[in-house]
Amino acid sequence: MTGKPGTAFWESLGSYLSEVEEALVSYVLLQLNCDPEAIFPPSEDGDDLLSSDDMDDLPPSEEDYKKLWGELVGKEEQFYQEAHRIVTRLKPEEFDKLGGVKQQVHLGVMEKKRREMLNPDLPNRLRFDTDIHQQPMPHGAAMLIKNGVPLKLSREQLEILALFDGERNNDEVRQAWNIYRNDHLEAELIINLFNHEILVPVAEAEEVTHDSPRGSAGIPTQ
Repeated sequence: MTGKPGTAFWESLGSYLSEVEEALVSYVLLQLNCDPEAIFPPSEDGDDLLSSDDMDDLPPSEEDYKKLWGELVGKEEQFYQEAHRIVTRLKPEEFDKLGGVKQQVHLGVMEKKRREMLNPDLPNRLRFDTDIHQQPMPHGAAMLIKNGVPLKLSREQLEILALFDGERNNDEVRQAWNIYRNDHLEAELIINLFNHEILVPVAEAEEVTHDSPRGSAGIPTQ
């Protein structure tokens, strides 16, 4: 499940994990009696010795490597083994204390974004955004592209979209699908389509009158 709420969740998770990583690294270095000033050394000209991109790509030069490891050059394996031992012995309450308030804030944001992704506040009335670019695919399926993000929908899912005509509320759509296909419409599908902005809220000025035809939300007849 993605869409904008999914992207926001994964970004918040990344921020939380970065905060956890920084706390654990600092704790391990202190436990190994490293010089506290060496844990967060002042940057020269505002630049770190190695950026995260540097570490993900090419290995550092021999000179930079020695600056990074200092007296631990040649003892890297033992260092990582000891770091693993220190971290795995942490109790949950000790872990929470390490991160402090800042880590708890990041955790709270992540949990909020997760709720918004999995259980958003769905408007009672939704409609299919017919302005979305549709690319027909075999077997009646189609690729819908919104905000540059492609989403492949089956023929059955396209038929469900057609029921979101802006007149029916969500419960009425579920009832109509049950009558039409004798099948249950899963809430997860509606949430996913809403998160991707395939289904959008019906503004008051857009609401369809009861005389308007139903089930013609721009889905081509297969």
